Amino acid sequence: MSNLSIGTWQSLPNESIAEIFAKAGYEWIVIDLEHSSININQAEQLIRVIDLAGSKPFVRLSGHNVSQIKRVLDAGAKGILAPMIETLNQIEQVISACYYPPRGSRGMGLARAQGYGESSAKKDYISSRANEIEIYAQIESMKGLKNCKDIFSQN
Repeated sequence: MSNLSIGTWQSLPNESIAEIFAKAGYEWIVIDLEHSSININQAEQLIRVIDLAGSKPFVRLSGHNVSQIKRVLDAGAKGILAPMIETLNQIEQVISACYYPPRGSRGMGLARAQGYGESSAKKDYISSRANEIEIYAQIESMKGLKNCKDIFSQN
């Protein structure tokens, strides 16, 4: 069995493009908040379109902002790409922001990911789907490269 996964990158805030990519068979689509003009509201719409069209919506964050992590996950992102990770502490903070206690520090939202508060959807998200969030650390500097072993020692 192959671990090959095919996806693409989206840096334009156009829902039709997102739907075309998803319908074309890409397994995942990264919404780029770091190097594009996509704002959080546009990201939320793109996440919805990508998810409903059958692909995994991932978001490349603009930094390590805990509020941005919560917002994209509450909107339904299935994973995040954290840019410019250079230290163990940075990746630990990102990971903590992605998970509910006791594993992390994420607060409860009642948005799309949690079924807008509908009890069975919220329970399903908290007990299973929230634990399946994919987290990718982007190592983009010499400092990050020197700390790679520590950074990737996290589960």
